[in-house]
Amino acid sequence: MGRVEQFEHQNKICYRKELDGYPVEVIVKHRTEIYNGKEISVELRDWQGRHCLILGEEVLDVDRSFTTNRGPKLGIALGIEKHREVPFTEEEKAEGRKRVIEVATQLMIRAGIW
Repeated sequence: MGRVEQFEHQNKICYRKELDGYPVEVIVKHRTEIYNGKEISVELRDWQGRHCLILGEEVLDVDRSFTTNRGPKLGIALGIEKHREVPFTEEEKAEGRKRVIEVATQLMIRAGIW
């Protein structure tokens, strides 16, 4: 095992672990955002490459995980891309995008925006 990173998400202790034989690129960015009229510091940590993500008792095999830390008051947001042995085809990706657009359009019509 390579690098290990610990963080807290939804009151659970979570870990990201680099797997042997699978290189991981870790990208860290810092920026500021305006929240409720105040400037806050935000840290973005992006693990790109196959690795193990442990969320409390749940163990996931992921190709990418992304955390956004907005401090103790707002907490950490987490995004993941689960590993698939057979990647999505371009047709499957296009169908998924089409479905997202359809659902978003329906919701906007329901909300009276469109």
